[in-house]
Amino acid sequence: MSGFTGIFNQEISDRRSSVKQALEGGVDGEIGEAVSGKIESVFNTQEVDETEGFRVMGTDAGRNEIEFRNNTNFFVARASTTDSGAETSRALETGVVRPYRKEDYEEFMRRISEKVEIESMLKAIENEDFEKPTYLLVDGTLLTRMYVKTGELRISDRKNIKARLTSSFQKLLEQVRSRGNLVLVGVSKDPNSGILYRKIMKEILEDRLEEVSGKTDLADEDLENLYEEFESIGYAPSKVERAIDNLETGDELRKIRDLFERFRVRHSDREILQQFTDTEGFTDPVSLSVSIDSREVDQDDQSHLRALRKLPNLRTLYWRPKNDSPIRLDFLGEGKLLDDREPEVKNLSETEAEALKLIKTGYAGENMHNVWISQADEDAGLSNQEMKNVYRPLLESQLGENLDRYARRRDKRA
Repeated sequence: MSGFTGIFNQEISDRRSSVKQALEGGVDGEIGEAVSGKIESVFNTQEVDETEGFRVMGTDAGRNEIEFRNNTNFFVARASTTDSGAETSRALETGVVRPYRKEDYEEFMRRISEKVEIESMLKAIENEDFEKPTYLLVDGTLLTRMYVKTGELRISDRKNIKARLTSSFQKLLEQVRSRGNLVLVGVSKDPNSGILYRKIMKEILEDRLEEVSGKTDLADEDLENLYEEFESIGYAPSKVERAIDNLETGDELRKIRDLFERFRVRHSDREILQQFTDTEGFTDPVSLSVSIDSREVDQDDQSHLRALRKLPNLRTLYWRPKNDSPIRLDFLGEGKLLDDREPEVKNLSETEAEALKLIKTGYAGENMHNVWISQADEDAGLSNQEMKNVYRPLLESQLGENLDRYARRRDKRA
């Protein structure tokens, strides 16, 4: 082999073991055994029955843009809510923005898509009585649509999109709660969240601290500080390193040090459920709130903060289909979204049990985790071809301009 192919082959040969280890991942050893025991206590190994006699609405969004050479983007965001008992409801928004930072523009487009999703749902449920049980399914987690961090995005227009999205969700929430037979569910096929994993790891730490409390010279206050340190490290490598370096190296604290080392490697709930379960089943719901320091919120964002305080918390559970990865389900809770409480394991409610049956009924395999959301995706998805052949000519016709003169030049790389 010559050229880059030879260099690549040698690189893989040198890194083969580390690449394989990274792909396999997982939580092993003594900590893995502890995690397995915790998973067993919250995972219900049983098949979920299918159901009938319900009505389902599935929602999804699509977006695309035309980039111009003056760093201006024309965007189209659209959403569909398909109804098993009626017509499809649609919403669409366009605009021209000048992004100043890539990350802010990406979040802006995500928030615009979520906003039109809500608008399509509001259209679908207005003037409806919902005489029979109806499920409103959203593609993705409810948390990302509810907990919209305060602060402006650095773009040229529509900087208040976050506050507008929260306001729109409040309207949807009011509509849902005013109808007894309507249930809002977030359905996520590829969740990267670690709600359950973080809760389990903190429980294991508590168990370890209790074990060593009588076998070490550390005072109770020092042990409490260790727990607080563990809670605050997040995934910032520098904080993790400091936390580990501050630990003593005695035998009794070695296991705790190992926990800190393990906690620095982020594992998703999907990953640990796949590792420690091998049959169909579902987890007990976990309540989920968000902690926020109001002192860090700017004065201009106080109204947004007040709106967030009115939103409910969530109840999250996972359903694992047979021979497939877990699907995350979010439901509205009875508590407050902004709360310092730790996640708590709850009993499965009747509404959640019925929703599980619905999700099982709408599951069509690994490539179609929900048939109703897939229908909405087929309608709302906005391809480059449609953007080029449909929306761009319409835009040129309305403007009376050939947009080629404004287009961003592209190089000729494949």
